[in-house]
Amino acid sequence: MPLLDHFRPPWDVRSWESFAMTWAVGIANDLNQHWLSDDALAEVRCHPTSRVGFKGLISPLAPNSSIPVLPNFPGPPKVTLTTAFPDAFEVTVYQTEGGMKLVGVVSLVTPSMKASERQKRAFAAKCAGYLAQGIGLVVVDVVTTRQANLHAAILELLGQTTTGLPTGTELYAAAYRPIVRDAAELIEVWPEPLAVDRVLPTLPLTLSAELCVPIDLEATYTAVRERRRLT
Repeated sequence: MPLLDHFRPPWDVRSWESFAMTWAVGIANDLNQHWLSDDALAEVRCHPTSRVGFKGLISPLAPNSSIPVLPNFPGPPKVTLTTAFPDAFEVTVYQTEGGMKLVGVVSLVTPSMKASERQKRAFAAKCAGYLAQGIGLVVVDVVTTRQANLHAAILELLGQTTTGLPTGTELYAAAYRPIVRDAAELIEVWPEPLAVDRVLPTLPLTLSAELCVPIDLEATYTAVRERRRLT
């Protein structure tokens, strides 16, 4: 089924968070049932936006430091900071032999990830961190109401200035494969433009140097639309 605009009428009255969670579960189920061996497992990691308060007297940051210092202070709190973390709807794939080792991630972009430059950078840094550890990654962005390009932000952290997408592309899916070739650490990227009313692609999720599994976005999306009666 073609992609709907889940953020504008008539579909915006239905919960995007509920749909995204179900889609993530559908992708995990497809991997577990059809593509992963007995020593691998796909799970779903979903949590909504939360707010966490920090209380204490905060001193200025030291040069080249990103961690605030909380000195011992016997009196009542002088400063209260509240920070918001973006939603996370992820399929995580683990190699289970010898312990649970994360080897692949599929991340569904949410509006909160694109709400501010801080959250945009935080998401890009998390994705770059996965790739730095050799973890395969697929990012899917079908959010139409905010235009920040998180794919471009990830590539910028990796030192790339071109996205591989046509100019003006607002929706996309991209697969990232960290590899070592001729003693050089490289990341291969498969970007695919998306559009409302068009079918979705299949992208490779890298789990090891020898193994990629397909993420069939169209089949899993169609199954979720049917379950949610979005026809």
